[in-house]
Amino acid sequence: MIKKIRYGDIDFEKYNECIESSIQKNFYANKFIMDHLCAEWEILVYGNYDYLMPIPIKKKMGIPVVVAPIFCQQIGIFSKAENQSINDLFLTYLKNNYLVSYYPFNYYNLFGKATVSKKNYIIEKQDYELLRKSYSKGRKAILAKSAEGLVCEKVGYNNDIHNFLLTHFKGLDKTSDVINFLDFIKFLNDLSKLRVYAYFSENKIISVAVLTDENHELILLALVNDPNYQYLNGASYLIDDIIQHNIRLKKIDFMGGNVRGIEVFFKSFGAQLEPFAVIENTKWAMLKKWIKK
Repeated sequence: MIKKIRYGDIDFEKYNECIESSIQKNFYANKFIMDHLCAEWEILVYGNYDYLMPIPIKKKMGIPVVVAPIFCQQIGIFSKAENQSINDLFLTYLKNNYLVSYYPFNYYNLFGKATVSKKNYIIEKQDYELLRKSYSKGRKAILAKSAEGLVCEKVGYNNDIHNFLLTHFKGLDKTSDVINFLDFIKFLNDLSKLRVYAYFSENKIISVAVLTDENHELILLALVNDPNYQYLNGASYLIDDIIQHNIRLKKIDFMGGNVRGIEVFFKSFGAQLEPFAVIENTKWAMLKKWIKK
């Protein structure tokens, strides 16, 4: 039986234990991340926190709606073992008891019912030289060219990086979303969970990669380029440098996306597809459901 538990009633000792011991464990389900990114959230539980599912909630015109924060790629169901039948119970409960705008499950969550999926790309820990052989011909050709005058550095999150991201970040429709993203980066930096790499051409920043550093993996939060210098292929050299210096010890999660250009770019570095299920509804679909209640 699925139970809803409001935030104030959550046993966070059991919550943390479930997340930490789960096979689906990921960065986004940590309490400190959910607290920072979600205006409100609660959980669904099966058994004695044997299975749990964080539910982010945002009020829209006073109506509670399930919507994952922009920077929270995968949430879903967490447990020590995957159980498709129990996953289906969570899915049915979510659909029947909430207005859902957008909810992302995680790669491990499988369902008996048809679901829409999104694409994510990862590279598991391995030897760099072996991985380099799986790069696409086009990526190898780009990297074979001289990067004379280009310098890659691991840098701190400083004013220069902040201003570069603020100026060149693409993919978010609202200025407020960009500001919220930069606030999230600062939050992670204050927790010593941020890595920033920059590529320079004659001391000018041309590409920046922002990652969060977990014990077992690096998660790419942003890859930002100065469009005036894209011909220098700074992003290619930057990603290759990050892979070269980290892949032996850490998995790299590119976060991916369903945009064709992003997909091709990450696949060209030998990244593997890890699709994850999502529930996504239009405003009109949610309005019709709300009226029927």
